[in-house]
Amino acid sequence: MTKKIDNIFFYILLFVLCFAFCIQTNVVDVDLFSRLIQGKHVVQTGSVMYQDIVSFAKTHTWYDHEWLSSAIFYLVLEKFHPLGLTIFKCFLCFMVFVLVDLNIIVKTKKTNYSYRYLYIFIFCLFMHHMKLFAYLRSQDFTFIFYPLLILLLEYTRNKQNSKLFYIIPFFMLLWFNMHGGSMYSLGIIFLYGAGEFLNKKPYKKYFLILIPSILVYFINPWGVDFVNFLFNSIGVDRRWVGEWQTPLSMKPELVVIYLVQLVSICFIYLFGLIKNKFRNLDYTKVLVCFASLVLALRYIKFNPMFFITVFIFLYEDFKTIVDFFVKNIKIKLAIKYSAIIAAIIFSINIFSNNSILNSWYYQSADEFPIRPMQFLIDNDIKGRILAPYYLSGFIAYKNYPDYIIYMDGRQEQVYDYETFDKEMRFLFFSDESAFRILNEDKPEIILIENYWHVNGYLLYDQDYYKRVYQDEKYSIYLVPDKQLFSYQRKNETPYYTRESFFDTKIDFSKKQ
Repeated sequence: MTKKIDNIFFYILLFVLCFAFCIQTNVVDVDLFSRLIQGKHVVQTGSVMYQDIVSFAKTHTWYDHEWLSSAIFYLVLEKFHPLGLTIFKCFLCFMVFVLVDLNIIVKTKKTNYSYRYLYIFIFCLFMHHMKLFAYLRSQDFTFIFYPLLILLLEYTRNKQNSKLFYIIPFFMLLWFNMHGGSMYSLGIIFLYGAGEFLNKKPYKKYFLILIPSILVYFINPWGVDFVNFLFNSIGVDRRWVGEWQTPLSMKPELVVIYLVQLVSICFIYLFGLIKNKFRNLDYTKVLVCFASLVLALRYIKFNPMFFITVFIFLYEDFKTIVDFFVKNIKIKLAIKYSAIIAAIIFSINIFSNNSILNSWYYQSADEFPIRPMQFLIDNDIKGRILAPYYLSGFIAYKNYPDYIIYMDGRQEQVYDYETFDKEMRFLFFSDESAFRILNEDKPEIILIENYWHVNGYLLYDQDYYKRVYQDEKYSIYLVPDKQLFSYQRKNETPYYTRESFFDTKIDFSKKQ
């Protein structure tokens, strides 16, 4: 197999594998609907939405660091329909692996490095565990921009095309307006400068490029206020948010897998160091990988970035350990073809059990309150609705202006900490502080899953809200003014059909 044919085959197989993982695990992210509202506003009006319109909770200026990615999501949905979201998600995932592969090519100076198939296939499995393929989110653009930044920096270090280095501020401008994860890159550039200083190589340009890279942050729809908001948000209390917890708080079986991955990575790196007798120690590599590890151990959110980092930098160490244990060229070829066969089998197995037409939003439709919302619509019950934040984006997207939500997953982008804290206490506690939200914000409708303990309080410890609906998953409570003598309850959900799942009443081309 010639190198050209092998490259073509490699990327085709990689795309198929990414596509298979995407249709197997993709579900609708709870924040996607808020993204689509902002995206629709940007496309239809040509400007961002500066103030929230769908919430009755206290809000501030909507500082949306994801406004540009929101517009892209909406355009994909509008032009290519929901199926286009699946394909677009697959393309984003595919580009992550392509960029990691290109980074390794730059570092090894080889277009067809020895253990390419095995290494990238293992990377796929690691990222699959970290749910890279599971959601379409704005941070997916960060997963693309980050290895692209490393690629530009490595080009500079290898002096293959140092002129590309100077486009960093321009692509940082694009990245910053698509996702706030661009702030991660500032630290990486700084670490490259510090690492190259320790390596006794040219380092000043890394610190100098930081200046325009920071200044472009002021080019955004909100100007200086947005930069101030973004840097202040670094210290925001996110104790209630799952992705901002330590990975050791995950389910025990996931923690075990995670620890095995970390131990494997550390073993590979240390083996490479010992085998090379600590010669040619690359301080840039050490600093970037160590900083990524520290953040990954602190927050679940940073683990995809960590795995992208180590798989870019540890290929030579991986090769060292495989070469040490496998010296026979025939066995090395067998490893290559085994990785190819495993990837093909994985893909075939997934495709045989998952249809693209039933993936993405169809698989996760049951995660949203379709039947209880249809109940409210059938009985013409409208008003201020309190639902868990992870359901409220969907309710607002589908039902505004008939239903005004308390808050959704935008958290500090729109709401202050007190607003989020009140909802979390309502869900998790049963003391007086838990019911401030009822006394102060006065929701007219409460829609909540049955497993929350607050159902006991609403049923037995107060007589203002009355339960008027219950199914195997959800309950609805109403204030007296919204209660009826009798209620219609149908099995059909005409407003939430397969074809209408992403339909919305929101239209910014008309005055709301």
